[in-house]
Parts: sequence; C-alpha cells; structure tokens
Amino acid sequence: MTALLVSGLRLLMPHLNGWRTTVLEHISSATGVLVQASLLEGSWENYDPRLDG
Repeated sequence: MTALLVSGLRLLMPHLNGWRTTVLEHISSATGVLVQASLLEGSWENYDPRLDG
C-alpha cells in the first residue's frame, strides 16, 4: 500500500499547481486560517517529497 502511495505522489507532485486553488481551500478549511499562494511546486527528490509555495 505504501508503495502505491509513494508512486502516486511521484506522479502527481509535478502537477500540483494545477490543483492549487483546491489544495489551498482544503488547507484553509481544515486549519481555519486563510492560506494563499500564487504558485505551488512539488517534486520528489531522492526519498523525500518537496513542496515549494
């Protein structure tokens, strides 16, 4: 199961900015704090995911 999750993240992370609005809305809803970002970039480096915003 973990392998499937990691593989899925590796495929989806580079396309994260396309879902920026949805992701930020979910974070804002979960935390109760308005979260804004003009760009979200995701990548996978070695064994770790990387998120830049």
